[in-house]
Amino acid sequence: MDSRWCEAPPSTASSSGSARPDYENPVARVNPFLLVSYLVTDRVERRSTVPCRLGEEYGKIRDYVAARGCINTRTKALYPPTGLPEGVSFGDFDGGYAAMQNELELAALICVLLQYGPFRSSLDIGVGSGGSTRMIRDLIPIEETVVIDDGSNEDYQHWVKAKPHIKSKLTEIIGDSTSREVAQQLADLGKKFDLIAIDGAHDLPHVMNDWNLVAQHAMEGAIVWFHDIVIIRDVTSVWKHASCHFPVIYERYIEQGTGAIILLGT
Repeated sequence: MDSRWCEAPPSTASSSGSARPDYENPVARVNPFLLVSYLVTDRVERRSTVPCRLGEEYGKIRDYVAARGCINTRTKALYPPTGLPEGVSFGDFDGGYAAMQNELELAALICVLLQYGPFRSSLDIGVGSGGSTRMIRDLIPIEETVVIDDGSNEDYQHWVKAKPHIKSKLTEIIGDSTSREVAQQLADLGKKFDLIAIDGAHDLPHVMNDWNLVAQHAMEGAIVWFHDIVIIRDVTSVWKHASCHFPVIYERYIEQGTGAIILLGT
């Protein structure tokens, strides 16, 4: 296997606690309402052939995500006292998409993915409540989607509600991503994916396993995005490894941390 894929722990870190590790992020203190061309790390400009000029688009997507995402007092506080943008109304957690990502991190990620889409076949390793899976497919054409999840997340009930609304041909693999049964089911599909999300269990063995699944099932030039790259140490370890070996097209931290790479030379 190519040395860029991790078969051994990328670091000695093994705690999955929420304490933030030592992590340098050039956009950690950026005003979230600045244009996405400034929100996204300058590595986009240096290492991507796609220019990032989606300032107006980012505003629209931010409002879309906020209106349908995980709505709470923190989200409402992002908007001025004068109220929400025209046409935007907040729902509650059950009435919305129940997205577990920070709304602004997710909106900016969608802006970046729009530059590379549409996508033919995608893989979500870990679906949780299903909010981001649904939201991304609302806004980006994705022909077919495979999701892997064992259903153990307490918010999995929201995914059950979301499934009928997914704008993509959907295949579910129910089980632990590290199991032989799941690996075999994924292999039996015979698919290669051009968009992959790693957001399953966050302990080091699972994240390493999921990264190695990418090695087996990604197309050349696929986009792989990680969630919780800042607040979960084991995810940070694998993200640092991956982002050292493949071009980073997106990296942002407001609350949890989200990053994306493009697999060139796989």
